[in-house]
Amino acid sequence: MKTKNILMLVVSCLLLAGIAGVDKSSADGPGIEMRAGDFKMLSPHAFWPSSGCPDIANTKTFQTQGLGYVNSPEFAGAVHAVAYDASEYSPAEIPPDWRVAAENWIEYIKLTPDEESNWLSPSALFQLRGGEGLLFPKGKYACNPDLVYLASLEYRKMQRREDLPPVFPRAVHAATKDLQEIIAAKRQMARRFAARATAIGSKIAEAERMGAGNCSPGEVARAKRELERAFIEARTVQSTLPETVLSFDRAERMAEFLLEPHKFASSRGGSCQ
Repeated sequence: MKTKNILMLVVSCLLLAGIAGVDKSSADGPGIEMRAGDFKMLSPHAFWPSSGCPDIANTKTFQTQGLGYVNSPEFAGAVHAVAYDASEYSPAEIPPDWRVAAENWIEYIKLTPDEESNWLSPSALFQLRGGEGLLFPKGKYACNPDLVYLASLEYRKMQRREDLPPVFPRAVHAATKDLQEIIAAKRQMARRFAARATAIGSKIAEAERMGAGNCSPGEVARAKRELERAFIEARTVQSTLPETVLSFDRAERMAEFLLEPHKFASSRGGSCQ
């Protein structure tokens, strides 16, 4: 396990190094620009969603019960404290897999959004763009209800927030089921999402060939960002299926808006209108 964690760190560093210097000027979208034509090289499996236990924070069960705090570095620290016998809530006999789960939780939190940042880390974006799953080790007890419950007690104590509701095991069971349903629904749409991404990317690329890149570079950039946003939403569980479909709809409208004026401009000799 130690070797795997070291490998994970090395991979993350390489990923971060690989995207150094990429334009991150857009505050409302991903920090990595994907070329519109890249999507046709990805299979439907590249659109399968990636998820980890902290994603239970995004389920209806946790949102309605005010339990979204589990998707935070501080809660990951509470999980670690309980699993490593550093909490008054640590049981007398700690299951060995709890430590694996604690490391998994911390690694996943580093990659995925919390309630404040609301976007993925650069390394997570880099992995998801290539159709990979998020690179974190998965343990059998990654979402163990007893561990999560005890960690919620530790978190409330650490944050001096006794007013926060604890995460009872029944809530973890219900949220895990919610998460599985979200993943299943998005997987069923993977082939359709792949086809839409390819079609939208082709429209943007065609508009660029017809001069949109010179005439409306800002609009082209926004269309690409919206398409990549839709792609990332398809790959994660932070957004619902209807929200992901709406993202693809917005990207498609942007691409069609770009394309039509430049078809006309091309027929007039390529001048900007």
